[in-house]
Amino acid sequence: MTARKIKKSPSQKDSKESGWKRRASEMRGYQMAYFMTTASGDYLRVDFNLKEKRIRLFIEDANEGGNPYYAVVTNGKVMTEKNVTTGRESGVMDRLVERAEYFNTLPPRDVRNAVRAVLDQQRKPSAKSAEVTDKKEGRQELLERTRRRYFKEEDAQGFETGEPSIRREAPRLFKELIDVILGLAICMGLYFYNRDFVIVGITAGVFGMGIGAFDMLVRGREPSVIKVILFLAAGLTSYVYGYYYF
Repeated sequence: MTARKIKKSPSQKDSKESGWKRRASEMRGYQMAYFMTTASGDYLRVDFNLKEKRIRLFIEDANEGGNPYYAVVTNGKVMTEKNVTTGRESGVMDRLVERAEYFNTLPPRDVRNAVRAVLDQQRKPSAKSAEVTDKKEGRQELLERTRRRYFKEEDAQGFETGEPSIRREAPRLFKELIDVILGLAICMGLYFYNRDFVIVGITAGVFGMGIGAFDMLVRGREPSVIKVILFLAAGLTSYVYGYYYF
């Protein structure tokens, strides 16, 4: 009498020395599912559809009391990462990468290779992260060039240490204020002396250009553009008003 071999149900089989079990997936759009419980208590499950190159990775994280998460991978690209409990987007791939040693023992070679490729990709810095890093380095380099070009050594130290700019610029602001007051006093004195807006306008314009040249040649610093423009604009306005209307 020939001994009959006892076959396990095709709906659930133990995999070779890996701890994974197989069954038909009850989820729509997937063919088969592999699942296992790790030594640390995590429940892992992989549903897949090889024809459509779609894989669903599921984990109940024992470190979080069995909180469930899943990620959907299509054509090697992570499409969805969600917390099942909240339904919100969540960083599932980080948890899966930590369990990569288990996924590397998946019996189906095609599924194992696909999952391994996705997890390996997650370990590498993404192109977007690399782009952000490059942009940050570019901004730092630009700031450094700006510092060297426009700041003196003592100003550069404050620039690097983050000292409040208003504290560093207080002495200069005081000098700029003195210049403005001096210019206004000269213009007002001329006006009360001869009541001529044309002369006041010419004086204001000359003072604006002169004080700018004084900053560069005598004080050895970049002139205040706002201060120069202020006197030039006031001078032009006074000149036009005095020439045409007064």
